[in-house]
Amino acid sequence: MDIFGNMDWLAGIILTVTTGSVVSAVGYWILKVKIIVKKQVATEKGVQALLRDRIIQIFNDYSAKKYMPIYARENVESLFRDVL
Repeated sequence: MDIFGNMDWLAGIILTVTTGSVVSAVGYWILKVKIIVKKQVATEKGVQALLRDRIIQIFNDYSAKKYMPIYARENVESLFRDVL
């Protein structure tokens, strides 16, 4: 007889606990990544909305003035590239 006796049951318990822990940890990290991605997309959409609003404000301002200096045009072009 073995010094430790029949330890198959202990190996089964260890395997079950280890597998459960790994599955739980992977599930947790997948959920965490989904939350981070969702926040990132929301932030990007918010910034895009702010840029569009600023472009519209600049357009309305210079449309009323009937002219647009070159620096303002370059600024709007830069903002427009960022929106895309």
